[in-house]
Amino acid sequence: MKNTETKARTKPGEVRKASRRYPALHDRIAEAGFTKAEIWAALGMSRQTAESRLYGRSPWRQNEIEILAAELGLTYEEIGRMFFYNRGRDQWGPDER
Repeated sequence: MKNTETKARTKPGEVRKASRRYPALHDRIAEAGFTKAEIWAALGMSRQTAESRLYGRSPWRQNEIEILAAELGLTYEEIGRMFFYNRGRDQWGPDER
């Protein structure tokens, strides 16, 4: 039996918002005018590894957060909000707005 369900398709480079784990980070990357490929290159990692971090499948390392902060001009407060403390839920974890 064939599966007749249709899946929502995204264009290359487009992000499905429902699957984003770090929305504030995704937004900041876009606002800064970077492509995801440029971010992967700055981090020195493959697309698979970078997307694993961006979509919350594996944790960020300190040096990766430092590189992102430098590239995107993040303040300490923004780093904390994006990566460590979710004020909306009053608990530690990524900002999921």
